[in-house]
Amino acid sequence: MKVLEKENAKLSRMVKELFDVYLEELENNDQDSNIVKFKNKMVENYQKTPNPLIVSDYLSMMTDTYVLNDYERKFLPILHGEKL
Repeated sequence: MKVLEKENAKLSRMVKELFDVYLEELENNDQDSNIVKFKNKMVENYQKTPNPLIVSDYLSMMTDTYVLNDYERKFLPILHGEKL
């Protein structure tokens, strides 16, 4: 497998995992989550959009850096000695 294919596979897994987390946050109406804040800022008609489509929209607007940082925040442990 070529390097690019391996990296694309990693990114696909990351996006799938983030998709699941964001969908759960929407379904639980987690008011502390950024995706719920995003949805709440939208016009009323958009807020009626099915949650999987809202998650897709949210992910499509992210930069690569934001995806990597958010993945790290949600899935990786905080290293000892770092500020919370």
